[in-house]
Amino acid sequence: MNSRRIWFVVSVIILVLIVAIVVVLEDEAQIVQKAPEVYVPLVSVVEVQSQDNGGSIQTFAQVNPRWNLTVKSRVGGEVVRVSEKAFAGQVVEKGDLLISIDDSAYQVALREAEQAVLSAQIALTREQARADRAQAEWAAAGNSSPPTQLALNIPQLELAKRLLGAEQSRLLVAKNRLADTTISAPFSGIVTQRNVSIGQNVNEGEDLLDIVGNENLEIAVSLGRQQWEMLAENWRNKVALITDMAGVEIGEAIIKRGGGFLDPQTRQYRLFLEVENTPNSRVLPGDYISVQLPGRHIAETLRIPQTALTREGLVWYVDGDNRLRKFVAQVLFYSGSYIVVKTPDVEARENSSPRSFLIATTPLASYLAGNRVEAMPAGGN
Repeated sequence: MNSRRIWFVVSVIILVLIVAIVVVLEDEAQIVQKAPEVYVPLVSVVEVQSQDNGGSIQTFAQVNPRWNLTVKSRVGGEVVRVSEKAFAGQVVEKGDLLISIDDSAYQVALREAEQAVLSAQIALTREQARADRAQAEWAAAGNSSPPTQLALNIPQLELAKRLLGAEQSRLLVAKNRLADTTISAPFSGIVTQRNVSIGQNVNEGEDLLDIVGNENLEIAVSLGRQQWEMLAENWRNKVALITDMAGVEIGEAIIKRGGGFLDPQTRQYRLFLEVENTPNSRVLPGDYISVQLPGRHIAETLRIPQTALTREGLVWYVDGDNRLRKFVAQVLFYSGSYIVVKTPDVEARENSSPRSFLIATTPLASYLAGNRVEAMPAGGN
């Protein structure tokens, strides 16, 4: 019984000591209230000056061959030969033999024409001899009056000359028709379609095959009025870059002519370019490409990375108070991975010095105008 009382007393003493210690520690504790941290996001920026800038006008067009022809038969007959170069997809050179038509009837026509020419030449020689004899007889007779043309055989001689000319023309036609039995490539290019086979009878004027030229390629581009006004001065014979739809450069073209009229359908200016035929050119007829036309230099513009332009056409920048601002971009030119935009009228010019902008290189959809940020220079300009 005594031991229980002793343990009870000891437990009470320990409990009192613990309560006393807690009270003392609470009195001495100093509660420190920390101010809430404010997160300031980093924004990668590039400093850009408002100045005179130039670039290129981007437009899209289709590459067309200068020569595009459906070869038709000039004579009728049986097809006796079709060269492998006449198959679709074959590259041909000017003068390559493609198709042959049976020429036996045209050989006969040629021989008959040659015989007719020979007969006309004999007739002309005979009439010339008669005219010479008549002239000599009239002179020997001592007639004082001038002879008539009929007496000197002049009408018959003139008729014989004209008959010879007609037969010579028929001979030329016979030679040409014989030559037309062999169809050759009229220019270098690619056969896109073959319409005849060996043993087939073709008529005069029937389609034989289609060829598109691959040496002289042309591009016709359409420009709106604003684009036309941005085009470089003295644009004729200047070089335009050609890129594929992935932005890879595949060739160059020379601006040759255009601008003198508006397309009646689109009401746009038209420019015509010739593709430079170089070993490195990879431009093909029928390709849909992007053309970079040279533009003029324009004052009060900014040259910024293309990544700075959002899908909504906005450009974000950091002002002097380290706050986000934005403006609607008026894109004037493209220059490689950069674009040239009109300088926005967002603040007064000081001492007529160029205005400087800290352009956000990779704007985020979460940006809000007026938010405080910390500008961080981008890795490179």
